[in-house]
Amino acid sequence: NLSHIELAHRKDGADAGLRRGDVITLPEAVRLTDCVDVWLERSPRLKASQYARPVALRHGLNLRAHWLSTSAEARLILDSRRDRVEPGEACLARLKLSRPLCILTGDRFILRDSSQSTTLAGGWILDPCAGRESLRAPAVQAFLASRAENPDAPNAWIAARVAKESTIDRADLALETPLSDDALQRALDALHGAGVLRFLGRALIAEAGLADRVLEAMARLVDSGHA
Repeated sequence: NLSHIELAHRKDGADAGLRRGDVITLPEAVRLTDCVDVWLERSPRLKASQYARPVALRHGLNLRAHWLSTSAEARLILDSRRDRVEPGEACLARLKLSRPLCILTGDRFILRDSSQSTTLAGGWILDPCAGRESLRAPAVQAFLASRAENPDAPNAWIAARVAKESTIDRADLALETPLSDDALQRALDALHGAGVLRFLGRALIAEAGLADRVLEAMARLVDSGHA
């Protein structure tokens, strides 16, 4: 990720085409995305900030989302259970970005107002490949809740994805995780040994009962008052 690196120019003096925040990688190693599902949190300290009335995070609000050293305009999408997020609250949400970015599961981000003068919220990425299904779909909610319940457990992220898709290609899974090839294979072997999934060539297939366990994770998250 390019932050404070001085970029070279071509011999003819033209810009090399790289910008602050760009990622240098192999094209087959990443998948650009302009729609992500996230776990969103607002600090309770906003209630006691210098602002008498903190900016309300409402459904459909246009914001500025920041990852690493890059940023993009983003439209906030909330699920059907709420129309805003108040200070001290957390929830599942979707961000529709103004341009494709290289984003992986587990990446952290912050949200600022459109003028970039005030930090409004933060969180981390649950699904960098969102948008094919509604955020309000039960299968999507269960999948995201399972990942939100296990923020630092890559094995749980993988199990949730396999449960949602039933069958997924290993290469597709690799594009959304920050794991190296070796680390990903170790995680898959551990899940196979635990009876969570099985291998069929390049495909990963969910074992019977995995989807039920993901639904149970969603229920626990709802019961805890976080969803």
